[in-house]
This record gives sequence, C-alpha cells and structure tokens, in this order.
Amino acid sequence: MKIFVDDQPYEPAGGRDQTLGQLAQEVGVADAAHPRLVVNIHCDGQPLPEEDMEQMLARPIAQYETLELITQPLGPLVAGTLAEASARLAEADQARGQIAELLTQGNWEPAFQQLQSLFGAWRQVQEAVLLSSQALNAPLDELRVEDRSVIEVFDLFKKLLGELKEAMVARDLVLVADILQYEFEQPFACWRSLLEQLGKRAESVT
Repeated sequence: MKIFVDDQPYEPAGGRDQTLGQLAQEVGVADAAHPRLVVNIHCDGQPLPEEDMEQMLARPIAQYETLELITQPLGPLVAGTLAEASARLAEADQARGQIAELLTQGNWEPAFQQLQSLFGAWRQVQEAVLLSSQALNAPLDELRVEDRSVIEVFDLFKKLLGELKEAMVARDLVLVADILQYEFEQPFACWRSLLEQLGKRAESVT
C-alpha cells in the first residue's frame, strides 16, 4: 500500500497494522516541533464520509491500497477556532443584556426567540473549548480560571442554566431577566478568560 501526507510519501512509524485513526494521530505528532492536524483523508481515492467517520477511523489501514492525508498546522487552526468562539461569546454576552431588557418590558416572545440563539452560541463555545483543549493536549481538569478549576466553571454554568430553565417554565419574567443580567456575569468572564488562555497556548504552538 501507499501512504501520502500532504502529497509526500509517508512510512508510518507505528507500522501498517494500526487503524486509520491511529495513523492520523501519528501523523499529527510526527514532527514534535511542528504539530499538525489531519483535516482530510482519502481512502483509495474516496473522501472519508462524515456519517461513517467513527467506523472508518477504526478500520486497519492495511485494508486500503492508497491513503492520502491532508494536514494543517495545529496552532493557527486551533487559534482560528478559538477566535471564532470568542466572537460568538461576545455576541452572546451582548444578547444577554438585550434579552433581559426585553423581558423587563414584557416582550416575552421575542426574548425567548433570542434565548434559543443564545443557547446555540453557548453550545458552540463549549464544543470549541473541548475540541481545542484536546488538540492542544491541555486537559480541562488541569486548567484554572480566576482561582476556579474549569470543571467548577462548567458546573456553575450548568447550575445556572438549570435555574434559568426553571424560571422560564414558571414564566417568571423578572427572575429570568435577573439571572441573565446578574448571575451570568461571572461565568461569562470565566469563559472569556478560558478562551484567552487556550488562545495563547495555540499561538505558542509553532
């Protein structure tokens, strides 16, 4: 079989009995000074289907005649992801105040429509943090933000989301507005700090 990484022939250090996922991991750290991330894989000329990604990565590479892996530098790629997440967080933070104002004015329906977008932004930011920490080999349980562990920050955010949903179910507009405007101030600050911390790590990766 033939293996190419960025159009160059590649001989896997882990041998040819490993899985496709293991090969992708190996390629990413093959040059310790310049870590990379595999962003595209072609197996016998066919792109890896996203819907079967997990199953395909578990297959042994010996099943294929030709493998082509495309990579990108890890640092800039992760830094870009974190920059996008920071922008979404800033938008969500601004929307938080707008939603609280709508609620205090009694505009329940438009406020709840914006809340759905806000929840979506939070999920995207959380996914970006999880994926970036894994890519940078920075375990979340080892990171700290404002004298808190990241796990504590996650737990606080989860707790407040629960309180917010309870207030929404009870149709308590005043309580929903207060939670958004005041209780989420510190969690948002912690998220900003965490994104900045991970961003600096990403920028330091050559």
